[in-house]
Amino acid sequence: MGYCGPNGEDCIIDNLLGHPANGFYIDVGAHSPNHGTITKYFYEKGWNGINIEPQRNYFNQLNLARQRDINLNVAVGSENGTLKLWLGDGLSTFVEKYAHTDWEQIEVPVVTLKEICDTHVGDRTIDFLKIDVEGWEREVILGADWERYRPRVLCIEATIPMTTIDIYSEWEDILLNAKYEFVQKDSYNRYYTPSKE
Repeated sequence: MGYCGPNGEDCIIDNLLGHPANGFYIDVGAHSPNHGTITKYFYEKGWNGINIEPQRNYFNQLNLARQRDINLNVAVGSENGTLKLWLGDGLSTFVEKYAHTDWEQIEVPVVTLKEICDTHVGDRTIDFLKIDVEGWEREVILGADWERYRPRVLCIEATIPMTTIDIYSEWEDILLNAKYEFVQKDSYNRYYTPSKE
């Protein structure tokens, strides 16, 4: 068993957490359970968590591969409802400017992260929260309850989809105001931990 995150995300998270044997995660935009995943390493160590994936094919794969986890076939946003999701080749997004005109669109249910946590987390500590939603990060962050639920590590995609162009200025202020601090980055993600003050 070894790290398999595409940019070493699982290694970075493990180091930031101090290599705990057990833990609990939330993966927003979980995608595949086996390829390019951040949580596979932790699941194989015995962890469990919540995988949130609006695409039915990946959700079905998660149900087969992650039977200890809670797998949700929804999207996450700033409020509950439904939205059109653009489906591309290996990429899906709610942000029209990042989609191609010939991509298929499907309507998916959207739930806030607060509601998901209220329903499924309880009093458990969230060891890490990963958000990878192709330009939709701000909406996910806005729908969280940062006072009640305080993940120990945040890993958030911080670039325009399929590029290394930073867009974290769209949402970082929300995290800083919620008393999180930036601690590290890789080519695509930024990492935050609760402020020590």
